[in-house]
Amino acid sequence: MALDVYGLTKQRDATTLNRFLDEDVDRAANADRGSEELEFEPLDARPEETQARWEWVPALTLDHILELGLSYPRRAFIVYLKCLPAHHEARIERAILGFTRDDQLVLGLSVSTGENMREDEWDAGETQAHKLLAHFAEAYQCHLGLILLETAPPLGEAQFRQPAETLPIFFHATFEA
Repeated sequence: MALDVYGLTKQRDATTLNRFLDEDVDRAANADRGSEELEFEPLDARPEETQARWEWVPALTLDHILELGLSYPRRAFIVYLKCLPAHHEARIERAILGFTRDDQLVLGLSVSTGENMREDEWDAGETQAHKLLAHFAEAYQCHLGLILLETAPPLGEAQFRQPAETLPIFFHATFEA
């Protein structure tokens, strides 16, 4: 079981991406994406449409993914990445990037709560998740945050603001002044 921690920032730029990657992602392990494909939301998609219309684009390399995430027109998609080996000791299983339909960036980390759901494991995972969310707010100017139970990040600010309507929310935070 895992808690997925997500911060939403308006800083969809190379500097923010590189800082997050340097801090949390094993670049070498993610460099070659092989035959992996990314699921892109169509540019003309409406919120009520299902994923059946999504477009598939070859991932190729981590650099290619970053280029796609920063290119125009802005596209919405999610990519899951292997985190730094040291993160495994800190209960962090993977890193997640979400490029939103409204030109923002979702930064995410998945925190293990243990396989047996023991109370002490859950408590440790929950504590770690809250610390990571606070870190995202401060380090990356995230204005909204979510902790979800093993769920992909929302790809727009509206879903971050009203997550209970569509997501299995564990915790919601607003960091705006």
